[in-house]
Amino acid sequence: MSGGSALEQRQTWLQRLSEPWPLALAVTLVGSAVAYVGRPTDGIDDAKITHVFAHNIAAGFGYVYNPGGERVEGSTSLLWTLLNVIPFSVSDHPEGFLALLCFALTVATVAFGIRIGETLLGQWGLVGADVRIAAALCCSLPYFFFGAYGR
Repeated sequence: MSGGSALEQRQTWLQRLSEPWPLALAVTLVGSAVAYVGRPTDGIDDAKITHVFAHNIAAGFGYVYNPGGERVEGSTSLLWTLLNVIPFSVSDHPEGFLALLCFALTVATVAFGIRIGETLLGQWGLVGADVRIAAALCCSLPYFFFGAYGR
């Protein structure tokens, strides 16, 4: 061990957790901006299906794709569908709010990914692992397309 007491060398969990947030925000902004170009105006695949189920639950039709139709499990994520019911209960078009929520969740995911990668790669003495991980994430446009926009 070099210099300083163990207490001085140890950072609190909260301090260590806060370090990747600016980089995570920047990565998410860049990735989302690039993924935004050419995106569809309406939801595709799972996102559209989730929104239809959430809208129908909020409207009182239950967990159905077509009101009056049979009740089948048709959405990919029941939890995400149920979370979407809340904004659909307030508005018929909550896509803006949901996009902001997805953006915030994407920033958090990138920050935790940077922290985990930095910790794992740091064990081998790789300096600047956070920047390498951020650069790799920027190359994954589908992640931002589906993560930040939920589509």
